[in-house]
Amino acid sequence: VGEIPDILEVGAVPSADAEQRAREFLTRTFDLRTQVSIRVQLTQITDDPDVARGGMIAIALHHIATDEWSDRPLLTDLTLAYAARIRGEAPAFAPLPVQYAKTWRTIAKLSLPDEFWERHESGKPGKWQVLRDAWKGRTTPETA
Repeated sequence: VGEIPDILEVGAVPSADAEQRAREFLTRTFDLRTQVSIRVQLTQITDDPDVARGGMIAIALHHIATDEWSDRPLLTDLTLAYAARIRGEAPAFAPLPVQYAKTWRTIAKLSLPDEFWERHESGKPGKWQVLRDAWKGRTTPETA
């Protein structure tokens, strides 16, 4: 196991400096040769009792690590987790509707060379042949 990357910055500033601290953090570029594509900054606000629990969080994600489709579920999960922790509870997440391990196994099967398919299908057209042909643009599952 390699070294765990340092993605968390923690600091404390008065409220007048908090926005500038976050702006500098969020506009800093990523060097993907040496850094991971996510950073988190926790800032304690030292002089504002109205700020929830006295702090703020900033999350910077490189576009290689996320997209607009992924932002909403990520931020929803973080919001739910934060709210639960404020109440002193563990977050209760619903099971994912998609099992990614199964999806990637299917993609791996579709990516195998024709020789593999010919050996395993023994010339019988089956569901994998239909999926393989669809993957290669020869047909679609609906027309097979």
